[in-house]
Amino acid sequence: MKKFTITILIVFLFSAISIAQNSYNNHWKQVEKLELENLPKSALKIVDNIYTKAEKTDNAPQLIKSLFYKSKFSLILEEDAQLKVINNFKKHIALTSFPTKNILQNILANLYWQYYKKNRYNFYNRTKTAKKIDAIDFRTWDLNTLFNEINSHYKASLKGATELQKVSINNFKDIL
Repeated sequence: MKKFTITILIVFLFSAISIAQNSYNNHWKQVEKLELENLPKSALKIVDNIYTKAEKTDNAPQLIKSLFYKSKFSLILEEDAQLKVINNFKKHIALTSFPTKNILQNILANLYWQYYKKNRYNFYNRTKTAKKIDAIDFRTWDLNTLFNEINSHYKASLKGATELQKVSINNFKDIL
């Protein structure tokens, strides 16, 4: 009787996980459809729902994927959204734990790097400062400050390297 009960419980849990995953897939299909129809506001509403659901269920891959899409649509819909996007990633880094925190640290470093590549010419005429003029607004930093921030986030993303090697890549297939 115990084996039967345990078997039923396991089947129930796996079917619940499968249903939840299909729910995410259906939502992402809607987002893709709206994106192709050039309706970013409508797509963002669905992404916000996915984000809320992923946050409640502690589904790190879906949370990260929804952050990608929220960032993408914010950059399309809002002027000067870069600062908001960066601050949103910083907020999530502070709230999450290993290995999600490591992934978000790497993404943040990459966002800073992409900003530098896109705005490289602006940095050539900036003078070096002893400290950050505005600790929140990365767009005001000098080149050394930006590079130090990029380096610190890349290093932070590699903390716990041994444990990171043990994390299955299949856990994050949704964002890869």
